[in-house]
Amino acid sequence: MSRKSKNVKANWFHHIKKVAVKKYLLCVSAICCFLLLVAATSPSLAAGDCAALKQEVKNYYNGIHGYPEDKQKMIESLQKAEGMKCTDLMIILGAFYEKGQFVKRDISEAMRLFTSAAEMGDVEAMSLLGETYLVGGTVAKDYEKAIHWFKKAAAENDGNAMFMLSYMYLDPRIGIKDRSEGLDWLQKAISAGDARAMNQMARMQEGRNTTEAFYWYLRAAEKGLPGAQYEVAMRLVQGEGVGKSPAKAKEWFKKLSAKMKPSDIYDLGVEFYGGIGVEKDYDMAGFLFKLAARKNFPAAYYSLGDMYENGKLGEKNLGSASIAYKSAAALGHNYSFLRLGRLYEQPGDMQNLIEAYQWYFMADAANDVDAEDDIKRMKSRLTEEELRTAEYRAGLWAGMMIRKNGQLR
Repeated sequence: MSRKSKNVKANWFHHIKKVAVKKYLLCVSAICCFLLLVAATSPSLAAGDCAALKQEVKNYYNGIHGYPEDKQKMIESLQKAEGMKCTDLMIILGAFYEKGQFVKRDISEAMRLFTSAAEMGDVEAMSLLGETYLVGGTVAKDYEKAIHWFKKAAAENDGNAMFMLSYMYLDPRIGIKDRSEGLDWLQKAISAGDARAMNQMARMQEGRNTTEAFYWYLRAAEKGLPGAQYEVAMRLVQGEGVGKSPAKAKEWFKKLSAKMKPSDIYDLGVEFYGGIGVEKDYDMAGFLFKLAARKNFPAAYYSLGDMYENGKLGEKNLGSASIAYKSAAALGHNYSFLRLGRLYEQPGDMQNLIEAYQWYFMADAANDVDAEDDIKRMKSRLTEEELRTAEYRAGLWAGMMIRKNGQLR
């Protein structure tokens, strides 16, 4: 398979290091707390009424429904959760103790609340405890306790716990090494609909059965896993384990782009443009540059301009090149100034020497040393009035850029 994008590639170790560390600690900040609480009209608090308690906590957090904004009162409300067996609120309070947010940091109290919630049957708390003991840091690593809590959660059909158990039994870095047990848990996680388990099954088929690998990547991709979506798209481009289908690949890249940084989308386009680890494909490169450009990534607009100007996306289209370069320039991509100058200076239907000088003038203002000779040449071709007109237009553009981007770099 081609070189993978490090930003979307998924594997067990990456999951353990970046996702499993308190996956279910959803309330490590006040914002998370706000998102977890149920939005509703303010009810009266009755014994055992967890919905009402959630609303009371939210009211104190936001200062709404006649309540003062009072984080201490919010904590006091959360402290009622254990007696009322409101386990999701117990997890939130435990997270506050674990992080020292709104309360004095107290790991023992955090673990007590997590454990109490788990013993009350909260599957989220069970899985959280499993990951806490697996990863360590908050408490000492304890694989026996991790397996205990993962199995408790797995008994409640928690796909995450099943996947984590498969990791513990299959990954040699853990040291348990029970392949049969690990594969059994992996299959159970797949049956429970865990996308990461499907992705891992695909990875296990790499180099053995490319068709089977694609099948599992596709199943994981359909559940929204970014790493799997990347793999599906790349295989559809290259025809690995499936027939080539650039159109379908574009559909997956488009879905994936919503979760990617524009710089990563652009870098992927560069790989296709240059044939770096993949077969050179200008059409796919242009498509990816357009996705990055939609997120206002300046270099993507610049690269599109270059492709239009040089006929990499069909016939040369200088009008489209000009639009793309100007979009890049408006976002502060200063080398676009020089390209616009040369675009408007060259003979043909696009030639406009006043506009050419405008862009060379801006390139020079941005300290592009390559513009010096262009400036001298254009001054010999234009009248004083034409030069003033071009410089005035450059000033208007510079003012727009300063307002938009903060400075003309």
